[in-house]
Amino acid sequence: MAKKKNKKKKNKGLGLLFGLIVIAIIVFVGIGVFKGYKNSKVVLSDLETLNNKITEKYKSINTLSSDLELISSDNKNLKVSYKSSNEKFLSNSGVVTQPLDYQGDVTVGFSVTVEVINLGFFDNFVFKFISKENSVTYNYTFTILSRALTNQEKIDLYLNELYMPSSICNSMDLPSEILDSSCTWNSSNTNVLDNSGKIISSGEVTLKLTLSIGEDKKDKEYNIKVSNELIPNNDSYDFSSFNKSSYSGEASYGDLSINNAISNNESVKFKVEGENAYIKTLDKTGVYKISFDYKVIDDKGFTKENSVKLLFINENSEIIELKKELISDNELHTFVYEDSNLLDGSFKILFSTEYTERNISLDNLTIYKNFGINEAKEELLKLIPKNVSKNVILPFTTPFGGKVSYETDNDALTNLGYVTKQEEAVDVNVTIKISFLDEEKNETKVIKVSGVNSKTKVEIRFIDLSHFGGYNDCGESTYIKYDNYDILIDGGDDYQTTVESVEYVLNTYCEDKTLDLVIATHPDSDHIGGMDSIINDYDVLRVLEFNGTAQSKVYENYAKSVSDENAEVCKVNDAVHNLNGCEKIINISNDGEVYIEIIDTTFYESTDNNTRSVVCVLHAYSTKVLFTGDADNNKVDLEKAYMNSVGDIDILKVVHHGTSNGTTLDFLQAVDPEVAIICNGNYLGNKHGHPTYEAISRLYQYDSNMLVYAITGGDSEDCKLESSYKCNPTDYTVDRNGTITIIIDNNGYSISSEYYFDNPIEIKDTSFYKSRLALGN
Repeated sequence: MAKKKNKKKKNKGLGLLFGLIVIAIIVFVGIGVFKGYKNSKVVLSDLETLNNKITEKYKSINTLSSDLELISSDNKNLKVSYKSSNEKFLSNSGVVTQPLDYQGDVTVGFSVTVEVINLGFFDNFVFKFISKENSVTYNYTFTILSRALTNQEKIDLYLNELYMPSSICNSMDLPSEILDSSCTWNSSNTNVLDNSGKIISSGEVTLKLTLSIGEDKKDKEYNIKVSNELIPNNDSYDFSSFNKSSYSGEASYGDLSINNAISNNESVKFKVEGENAYIKTLDKTGVYKISFDYKVIDDKGFTKENSVKLLFINENSEIIELKKELISDNELHTFVYEDSNLLDGSFKILFSTEYTERNISLDNLTIYKNFGINEAKEELLKLIPKNVSKNVILPFTTPFGGKVSYETDNDALTNLGYVTKQEEAVDVNVTIKISFLDEEKNETKVIKVSGVNSKTKVEIRFIDLSHFGGYNDCGESTYIKYDNYDILIDGGDDYQTTVESVEYVLNTYCEDKTLDLVIATHPDSDHIGGMDSIINDYDVLRVLEFNGTAQSKVYENYAKSVSDENAEVCKVNDAVHNLNGCEKIINISNDGEVYIEIIDTTFYESTDNNTRSVVCVLHAYSTKVLFTGDADNNKVDLEKAYMNSVGDIDILKVVHHGTSNGTTLDFLQAVDPEVAIICNGNYLGNKHGHPTYEAISRLYQYDSNMLVYAITGGDSEDCKLESSYKCNPTDYTVDRNGTITIIIDNNGYSISSEYYFDNPIEIKDTSFYKSRLALGN
């Protein structure tokens, strides 16, 4: 009995203890909830006060010309963060950088987010009951007012834009005024070139220009080669990089077309059957001599006639035989044709035989030219802008000397280059008067002067895929934005740092986190490797992709992400033929002024990855941008197949990272770009040698004044020339533009880069190109 009583006492004690614990917990929770309620009320009150303060402060601000004052919170549980849509003019910290007057005012979106953070357990528990949201975002739009240039800024701008030739063979009239500045010229040797620009004798001079506005002034020196004779401009071809293994069909080599030939130890080997073996040139001006070496390299004998002819095709397409030589031995011969009369037209070297077949080699072709007024005119026209938005310094001389003057038919652009903006953009007809070597010629060109009323801008960003390091060799990705319409062309390689670099750009500019269109040009990993991560992280509405599939893990990941996204998917071949709901023209703006056109390359059914690359043109008002993927000429003559269907463009994304197998002179002649952008992964001279010296040289050979920019950079102290020019950089930041941005509106386009801002470094100014140039071709 006693044991039973003791047991009951023990159980009763445990029950009491449990009850006390429950009461303690209830009291603890009650106190916690009570404190949480009090703290939450304080946070809510401070949040309401802060929201009112933000609304009151920013709702009345429409324009900015000085830094924006930011609001912070004294409550440690409230965080205020700011995000600008364009940090170039308004940073996230509120710093204002005014655009210059010729750029016009800039509209910037600015968001203010207030978040409740770091609440304790009970505070957070209670706060969820008494408040619907723990963050709120306010969106504002500010106009950043432009400012006038200082006199020194004007001088710097004028000196940067003034064109001076490096070699002249005709006297110049050096101007005494440029816009609102005065000019003083000083020649280092007035016995060669005097201070007015008159040629006295041949030689070299340093011409110093002093430009002044009021009390501000600055000097700039120009080194000029002076000749009192015609300047030679010879084209030489040693065929050391000619690469063709099949006789059939034509091949492009520089500005030549070569038929029925293969490469043969740094020369050209023709299989001559009748009159099917030839080399022909594009139009050339001022030709006075042509020479080349040739040799029969078979042992068929010489009982039948064999010959080589030089034919001239004039501007009326008339064919004239300039010279013919009979071939009667296996010796090396030099063919030379020379005429004191300058010839303007194209030329054809034609081998013929009465044998069924002969093998003949050709090497060391040189075409000797002098500059005449036609060539001076053509080179000058490349310097005249298509679009202007500010006062412009039009060239007062040609690239070879002489005198140039202008007459305009509209006050929007005066004869002297002053711009008066109208409400809308204006086309101004400009008559260009050229005097060169005692000849005169007029040419008319249309220059569009931007208007005050600009339309919604189109923004293109050629993304630096190694913004966060990683130093992957290859890849490209381009982001295009128009209002709330977002496009991504390719997604770089499957490196984590690549994905971070692409998503850094998307997170900065794609406000709704929705990609309206994704274009996958072809299934190589350096173009779709990062796509699966990007598609998984963003909402994707439509995908335009290459035809066919691929046997790779990267492709499998890409295809699965597209399938899981449940987006609208179009194959490129359906798009170019408007089949299955797919469209050749993809409208971006409602007014039809901004759209993407899919180009029919005729090779989308190919099984080769590069050959089936999607090629498209972005039409943005009067500007055209050609995106070429990796659609090079390695397997087929691909560029030639589609180039004439594109028309004149403004900006070229250079094919396949600057491969030597693309961007031919014929192609450049057909599309006529003003700007070229090279995307090649992480550094100049990567493991593939991209961009190649050959591709860059052809760009400058076609137009020495073309603006050619690469995203990447890198020092060039450890480089070697093998089949291509490869580098092992130690400093990737040297000459690196970073992400290149092109802004387009109805007034034209502007270009900037991540690290060089409004003055991106041109490829010809990089240590990579200079060191490669020093090695020779």
